Amino acid sequence: MAHWPARTKWNDMDYLIRVAGDRTVPVEVGKNYLYPEWKQELITFSQFLERIRDNDSSSGAPKYLAQHSLFDQINELREDICIPDYCCAGGGELRSLNAWFGPAGTVTPLHHDPHHNVFAQVVGKKYIRLYRASLSEELYPHTETMLCNSSQVLPFLHLIHYRLYLCHYIFMPNLTALLPLLPPHKPRLAPPYTWHSEAIGHPSKGTRWIKDSITGKK
Repeated sequence: MAHWPARTKWNDMDYLIRVAGDRTVPVEVGKNYLYPEWKQELITFSQFLERIRDNDSSSGAPKYLAQHSLFDQINELREDICIPDYCCAGGGELRSLNAWFGPAGTVTPLHHDPHHNVFAQVVGKKYIRLYRASLSEELYPHTETMLCNSSQVLPFLHLIHYRLYLCHYIFMPNLTALLPLLPPHKPRLAPPYTWHSEAIGHPSKGTRWIKDSITGKK
């Protein structure tokens, strides 16, 4: 990733606003999709970036641009990145290329996806917890069909909340996270059905490639 123009360009909010500011994007509002007050809003990309820059908390709800095909909308941003070599290994098809932009403090629920995911952190740092698919039972998936790929366990909690939560989920402390920190400029692979959760430590901009297979399609 050292040669990506995004490494320097995406640090400049004025650049992002200039090339993409007028485009309308879906923004997630609220802690995450597991909370009943969570919703989505359509706002311009410049409005979203300005809220991050100003650290706007007037609404009391975090705002996050997640899993959005921003590069299909804005070719200039697509030209700032390259497809990692990981995505060319072993055949299979590249299903999607998505963008994530979010302020510090944003946390995604612990969940899994049915495809290979390649995470690329462009700006900022993101803490990420990965748990093997074999640990699914210990991670207490939701029983509802629409949420069965999401865990009831919250891996990123302040200590006092963590102690209270363990009264119900006693096995969580014995599970081992595979990767505690995702620094910028180092793509990481999460195989299918690997449980993952992300917490943004600094204002963050990243991309994710989703692929059918790294061993070839049948």
